[in-house]
Order: sequence, then C-alpha cells, then structure tokens
Amino acid sequence: MSEQQGQYGQYGSSRPTPGQPGQYGQYGNPPSQPQPGAPSGGQPGWSQGQNSWGQSQWAPAPGAPGGSGYGQYGPAQGSGAPAGFGGPPKPGIIPLRPLSVGEVLDGAFRAIRANPKATFGLSLLIMGVAALLTTVVTAAMTYAFALPAIDPLLTGGPFADPFGDPAASASQVGPALLALGLTLLISLLFTWIASTILTGLLMHSTSQAVIGRTASISEIWRLARGQLLRLFALTIVEAVILFTVYVVVIAAAAGAIGGAAVVLGDGPWSIVAILLLVFVAILAVVVVLGFFVIRLALATPSLMLERLGPLAAIKRGWQVSRKHFWRLLGILLLAGIIVAIISYAVAIPFSAAFMFVESAEALTILLLVQTAFSVLAMALTTPYFAAVTALAYIDLRMRKEGLDVTLAQSAEAQAGE
Repeated sequence: MSEQQGQYGQYGSSRPTPGQPGQYGQYGNPPSQPQPGAPSGGQPGWSQGQNSWGQSQWAPAPGAPGGSGYGQYGPAQGSGAPAGFGGPPKPGIIPLRPLSVGEVLDGAFRAIRANPKATFGLSLLIMGVAALLTTVVTAAMTYAFALPAIDPLLTGGPFADPFGDPAASASQVGPALLALGLTLLISLLFTWIASTILTGLLMHSTSQAVIGRTASISEIWRLARGQLLRLFALTIVEAVILFTVYVVVIAAAAGAIGGAAVVLGDGPWSIVAILLLVFVAILAVVVVLGFFVIRLALATPSLMLERLGPLAAIKRGWQVSRKHFWRLLGILLLAGIIVAIISYAVAIPFSAAFMFVESAEALTILLLVQTAFSVLAMALTTPYFAAVTALAYIDLRMRKEGLDVTLAQSAEAQAGE
C-alpha cells in the first residue's frame, strides 16, 4: 500500500477540497484548476492534471454546481465505459451502485466473511476482555454483597416456598437488589466501552472490503485510533440528545394528560379518555425517539470514515440521511431483528435454567456464565450491525453524491498496485 493510501478515507490529501462537505474518507478528487473560491494554483500536494492515484483529471459535469454533477464527485474526463462493460464494477463485497435493502444486509455478512480474522478476531479480543472484566466484577459483587442476602431467599424465603410466609425481610432484599443493580450498571459500562471501540474499528474493516481490500488488524487500529476519543464523545452527545428528547416528550405528555384530567373531571369516560391519552403518549415517545435514533445512526460512520468531530459528524449524518428516513429505518430494523434473534437464541437456555436454581451458589455460577455468554454473543452481533450501518452510509452517499464513481477509481488504483 502506497504512502498516499495510508487511510481509507484519506486516499490522496488528508484535507478535503475547500467548499465541499466532508469526503467519504476524504476521497478527494481535487481538480488541477482552481475552483470558485479556492486559492489560485490548485491544491498543494496535487500534481497538475492528475489526482492522487495518478488518474486523469476529473472534469466538471455541465451545469452542475461546484463543477460536479455527482455532488462532490464528478465523472472522470473522457472516461467512457470500458469495452465489454456489462454492469457496475464489484471489486469487493458490494456492486458499486446504489444498493437494494437485501444487498445491504447480505453485504454485511460478506464483509465479515471477507475478513474474518479482523472482524471476529477483533470482536473476540475486545468483547472477550469485556466479558472477563464483567465476570470478575459480577463474581466479586455477588459474593461480597448479594450472596449473603440471596441465600435466605432461596433456602427459606419465597423462592423456596412461594406459598409460605416469606422469611426474608426488606433489610435482606435491599442489599441484594442494590448489589445486583450496581453489578448490572458496571457490566453495561464495560459492554458500552467495548462495543463502542469495536464498532469504530469495524467501520474501517467494512469500508476497506468495499473496494476489495483486506485490512489487517494493525492497519485497522492505525486508521481508527485517532478517532476513538471522538467516538466516545459522540456516543455521549447522542445519549444526551436522546435523553433530552425523551424528557421533553414525557413532560409534554404529562402536561397534556394532567390538563385532560382536570377538564374531564371524574367519571368512567374520563378514565377511558385518560388511558387513551397515556397510550398516545407512549406511542409519541416511541415515534419521536425512533426518529432521532434513525437520523443519528449515520453519525458514527461519518465520524470514523470522514474523520470529523462529534458535532460535525452528527450534522453530516443528519445530512446524508435526509429524505431517506424510511429506507434507513427499514434497513436498521431488519438488521436489529437479525441481531435480536441471535441474542435471544443465546439467552433462552439460561432463562430456562433459572427455573431450576435451588441455591445461591448455583445462582451465582449461572449469572456468571450468562454474563460471559451475553457479552460474547455481542462479538457475533456487533460486527454485523456495524457492517450494516457502514454499508447503509455508503449506499446513501452513492445515491446522493456519486460516491460509487470515486470508489471505482480507488478500486482500480488498488488493483493496479
């Protein structure tokens, strides 16, 4: 790999062309002639008449703003379809054209198969560490705090004899619930950190597979490590946004229900009306939160592949997903169903095993095993969902900005090396 291909997303110059939005991985194709608003003499570091891959200069499409009929990318000058061209090129896991929903979902499986060492290797490494830390913390918290309180519940309390008098008091149940809740919180924290890192790394693995490259683990790490802190910041910002939206919608719904209760007064019909309003409020929370979740979904690939900051990535992802909400919703919903099926398939045996627990020690062991397997199950599902998200981002950029032209040029340059 040449020095100019140090990053997928930085083929050529590491700076995007002035006046354009963030490049896909900053795959810039700056013309040798200055664009309106750009300094005379063209971009520094670019040879006259050629882009960074040594290919012919990209000519502006007639009448297109900014000199490009593809948004950021113009068709190559004099580059007609090659002889015998029977369809879009497919150098990697997907054809370089706008994709169908099925091709996005299938392409995610292809991305995993194309580079199993990086995808499953990174997943097992990162999620394995998370599983180990979670298991150790769960064991320590359970034996130190939860076990003394759980044991009476199992040996002489409602779990041992559901129809007898409970032997455990509130003072026994409280510490157990607090310890289990704190353990769950720590487990979620470890899982969040691991899945965030893994998702960022796998974005690069998928993007490389699109142009037919198999990136090593060390290369993927080198491409992604500079953005990981920004990725954590992005997830925090997104969480704050979603929590704020949730609070606003809940507050508005509570105000509407309270006002309706005052206006309707007492009576059977007022209760029915209030229950209906509660249902509408719950539906409104789901719809509004779902809208923001989908519109924020492409912020992560924008941040990782275009090397943006958190706020710029949110803006960019919002821009890319504009007018394609329902398509993106369908893709992510189907991917979520596939992930849920895999996750539930792992969880079902443990759920059934809880019915036969008769001692605190057995419960502790089962919790530890379930925790470990749940985290490791994410090693199977996280690569798939990350690949789907990355391909959905690439698909929309091919639809809106002609990214397929640039990717084809990059794949051709890669094949010629």
